[in-house]
Amino acid sequence: MSELSPGGAASVTSVASPIKPEVFVRYQRAERLLPLDRCRLLDYGCGVGDFLGWIKTRRPNLECHGADVSRKAIEEARQRSLDVQFHILNPNAPMFHDGYFDAVSMLDVLEHVPNETQTLTEVARLLSPGGVLVLSVPHAGPFAWMDTGNIKFRFPRFHKAFYRYILRDMEVYRNKFGSTEDGLYGDISYREEMWHKHYRFEEIEGFLGTNFDVKEAQYFSLLQPVWTSMTYVWRLLLHRSNRLLDSLVFWDAGFEKGRFSYNLIVKGVKK
Repeated sequence: MSELSPGGAASVTSVASPIKPEVFVRYQRAERLLPLDRCRLLDYGCGVGDFLGWIKTRRPNLECHGADVSRKAIEEARQRSLDVQFHILNPNAPMFHDGYFDAVSMLDVLEHVPNETQTLTEVARLLSPGGVLVLSVPHAGPFAWMDTGNIKFRFPRFHKAFYRYILRDMEVYRNKFGSTEDGLYGDISYREEMWHKHYRFEEIEGFLGTNFDVKEAQYFSLLQPVWTSMTYVWRLLLHRSNRLLDSLVFWDAGFEKGRFSYNLIVKGVKK
């Protein structure tokens, strides 16, 4: 499959939730693409378990597992009592037997790993034949340069000064952007000095081609980094959300912008 499935306006609705709007719209699309009626689901790169926590509120009987390389994130996830089994990923020690899961979600995870092919080969091993992978990534469109995750690389002095003089919180800076005991670096990467990567659909199709048939792909959001930056600063300085900015995020995510879009989500079926 080299062309995207046709898509027009997507139904994206706001919600009273602690989940950030730009993340919530990704969760909505992933839920629609995953076969959640009868499946065993793994969220690969689950962080503190936000996606699985949201899924469990909607499908309480679904068997859910989460896995992440960050020990700190998994420990926090386990403390949330989500009726989800959480596991610490060890890249050198495969977990679970072959074909253990019916579905795997990887939501904005691939851009954090050092080797996409190796990671997706392991995910394919975990899926049963006909199992579904739903994968979201930042899209390499015309607005990729605005990625807020790369500000620390493009404008390092400004980035550090923002935390030092405006937010007056260098502890947050060190926690978010310094190296950690898990080998993670900053808020975005598994490998030191790795930029927040963006992908074209053809690249993702190439990574998946050996083990997966690509069944559906959607572009969405146009100016997410603009709204994200505005809401981030608003919340940090005023300690509350802004309904207008949140509404702009949902409005922006509700229509597919084709190759101009900032995000890409793909559904693949294991061969």
